Amino acid sequence: MTALFGLAMVGTSLTAGPKVVPKISAPVVNGQCALLNCEGSNEDPQIRISADFLGMVPLFYGSYGVHFFVSNRLHLLVLALEDAGYTVDLDIGSVASMFLVDSSIGMQLSVRRTPLKGISLLGTQESILITRQGGKVLTQPCLPDEQLTPNEYYGLIKRGAEEVALNVQAAIDSGLGSPVCTLTGGRDSRMILAAVMALGRLKDVRFATTAIHQEDVDVATGLVRFFGGAYGSSVPSGYTTATSQEALQRYRSRFFGLYHELQLQGLVQPVFDAPTIRMVGGCGELYRDFYQPKFPNDSHLSFSKANIDHLVE
Repeated sequence: MTALFGLAMVGTSLTAGPKVVPKISAPVVNGQCALLNCEGSNEDPQIRISADFLGMVPLFYGSYGVHFFVSNRLHLLVLALEDAGYTVDLDIGSVASMFLVDSSIGMQLSVRRTPLKGISLLGTQESILITRQGGKVLTQPCLPDEQLTPNEYYGLIKRGAEEVALNVQAAIDSGLGSPVCTLTGGRDSRMILAAVMALGRLKDVRFATTAIHQEDVDVATGLVRFFGGAYGSSVPSGYTTATSQEALQRYRSRFFGLYHELQLQGLVQPVFDAPTIRMVGGCGELYRDFYQPKFPNDSHLSFSKANIDHLVE
């Protein structure tokens, strides 16, 4: 069996955890999730823990004394370590590195070390095996890196497009909430729009935009106006309030110092009667030159392929 935490494609359906699902082969799973596979036998039980294929859900681990700790939240690790009688120390080098780069990509954890000594981030090609003898990190087989012919390459492009459409269809039909297609001027969200159109499901979704630039707003609204569809937004049925201390605690619980930009936390949050499921473009900026202007071109920290290893170190 597999315990699923988060969202993942199970077969052709989008499934939300936490729940027990048929056994999933990790890490080849689409979604934003952590997986806990029960393996072995009654005499030799084993638990394998892994994340989704792209590592969208972080997993943290560390070995302390005779104990091996795993969690998807750093603050839960702190609580568990302290409860087990261990002293939790800051990794000063890791904390200091967060302030070296003043850019968007520097606001998030991009290395294996964490602010806690002895706690590391699990790699996307890794899994954790828990046995009666303890825990250890295993390296998964890497994807084949072979040269492709033009026909093979375009065949993979076609398969990728079909998979995007399959995932969009699963989101629309999931029943997890009213489907919303979030549009900006970016290529990522336009790909989601293309999948919705290819499926003939324009009337089954509502559009929204989170664009912060006028150019993005013009592109997003222009696409909806040209191809059809309708913008829609839910009307709040009420609001929840929080003190500034409660808002800060939520922020700390979620990021635990991994973001050095402390943004204003909303103290008043709307509450909607009907949940929504949003389809957005994912991480496309990482594969283009979006971050290039964030670094000075004459700096040794310029965001280029030649300096990626240096930045990570």
